[in-house]
Amino acid sequence: VSYCGDQLVKNIYISLISRKKKTVKTICNAPYNVNTLPLFIETGILKLKEIHHLHLAKHMYKIYKQTLPSPLCCQLVTNSDIHNYQTRNAANPHPLRTNIAFRSIFQKGTHLWYSIPIQIKQSNTLQSFAYKNKVHLIQIYKHQL
Repeated sequence: VSYCGDQLVKNIYISLISRKKKTVKTICNAPYNVNTLPLFIETGILKLKEIHHLHLAKHMYKIYKQTLPSPLCCQLVTNSDIHNYQTRNAANPHPLRTNIAFRSIFQKGTHLWYSIPIQIKQSNTLQSFAYKNKVHLIQIYKHQL
């Protein structure tokens, strides 16, 4: 049963990716067999995986800035909460290590948070953070060409 559910989700995800590519090709009046990566860069549209990363990063930003309700903000512990001495990554979230926590949004969000450049993390507003992060993701596309 678990396998069938996982396979169904995978099939839906693949279908969504295909539809998104077709939509970008339609927007750009591109032929059906053209590579879509340059089209995503040209239009500034994020792929499905990067949209997920952007929303997860925004959630982590809210936790980092402590703008979420207290039960959610307490879930993320920074390195400075653990150590009494100064570390290079004092403001970064402390990684979770249990099996349940490993599968949680906090663990995946923590790994994503580490991958975001410090200049983006230090944005003053959520809108600024989201914009800078989107530009950063599109820059990653350009390096994939």
